[in-house]
Amino acid sequence: VTPITGEDGAWVLEIPDEKFTGVEQNMSVTNKRQTEVSFNVTKILHGRDALKNDEFTFELLETPDSEEPISTVTIKATKDPETGKFIFPTGTFAPVTLTGVRSDDNPFTYYIRERIPTDAEDNGITYDTTMYQVQVTTSWESSEITGPDGKPITTYSLKADTPEYKVYDETSGKATGDNVGAASFTNIYTAAGSWPPTGTKTLTGRDMAEGETYTFNVYEVTTVDGKEVKSSEPVSSASVTVASKDETQPLTFTPISYQLDDLGSHTYEIREELPETQLDGVTYDSNYYRVTVMVADLGNGKITATPSKYMKYDKDGKQVEGEITSAGFVNDYKPVSVTYNPQVTKSIDLVSEEPIPTEKTFSFTTPAGSTLR
Repeated sequence: VTPITGEDGAWVLEIPDEKFTGVEQNMSVTNKRQTEVSFNVTKILHGRDALKNDEFTFELLETPDSEEPISTVTIKATKDPETGKFIFPTGTFAPVTLTGVRSDDNPFTYYIRERIPTDAEDNGITYDTTMYQVQVTTSWESSEITGPDGKPITTYSLKADTPEYKVYDETSGKATGDNVGAASFTNIYTAAGSWPPTGTKTLTGRDMAEGETYTFNVYEVTTVDGKEVKSSEPVSSASVTVASKDETQPLTFTPISYQLDDLGSHTYEIREELPETQLDGVTYDSNYYRVTVMVADLGNGKITATPSKYMKYDKDGKQVEGEITSAGFVNDYKPVSVTYNPQVTKSIDLVSEEPIPTEKTFSFTTPAGSTLR
């Protein structure tokens, strides 16, 4: 039997019954004009490891602008028994039925894209917006079976050739580049957070004067080769310009920002900075504080920063207080004592004709608190 090749398919005869003894036998003919093909997608996530509940959905489309997909496939993170980590297996769409022979000049064409979830802006993931065009051709495949008389019989069936995947440019409406071999989607995970140090400032002895500013800086302390190293520049700062006598003023530090590269433990040192020109009578606080912040990723685009209690140290590095909730700085004002020598003149009005003595001593006293003019 010679198969009819082309769009109309091939007609293949059934093998006669070996036990049939009659002269003629009715046989059915099956039209082998269909085959199936499956398309695969792979998922890559940069920025963090896959998590237990991670899942990503992909759509197989008939046209680039199809509103409804032919089918979807969801890739869920699974645990690798060897490493214990979660990984993304290859996703496979439900098989697509192909009918008839298609050559390179008229292949079956489909499109694959990732479905962007409605909460995409809140989970820290930047989704891959690439669209792939996937094309597949079909052809006849022959095979031989042994007939009842022991002679080979050639049968034909439709087969799908290896699909070709290319990046599809939605602007130009054309596939670009070479066959990339698979529809691979790469998503980028980012996360951010911040933490503001806390503290207070108190000036005793007098009110702050107009134009006075007190500055406080935060430095990060790291360990290099077993030695503590303080950052050369502050990572956060705060200043106070208005306060009344004995009034505790909160310090508003600039928040310290964190990214994924900053996960882990961070130790900070908070100090009052001495101005180049110090105020007369003001004793600046030489104590400093240390606090350790644990930075962690929540997996949803948000980073948390959890501070420990603050520890207070004197200028010699001896801990003088611990387990406090913020850094408290106190500046004391005491008037600077000065020496003042009043200049006094004495005049005498004559009331008699007696001669004026050439020498006479007069004593003067100034009551405490009086004003000299």
